[in-house]
Amino acid sequence: VALATDPPILVADEPTAEVDSETEQRLIELIKRRRSAGRATLFATHSEALARRADRIVILRDGRAIDG
Repeated sequence: VALATDPPILVADEPTAEVDSETEQRLIELIKRRRSAGRATLFATHSEALARRADRIVILRDGRAIDG
């Protein structure tokens, strides 16, 4: 539903958690297409594959930004 309206910013909490590797790749491609279309995606993740594709990474520890 969130993507149906093509919002300028999409907030996602662990979008690739609990999915298989094929689905993870499809979600990464979706985020890349949104970026190419000028749309932002803000996400929290433990996935290194997803984090490597981010334009900016902010690392949190104990509720505080420690890097980024």
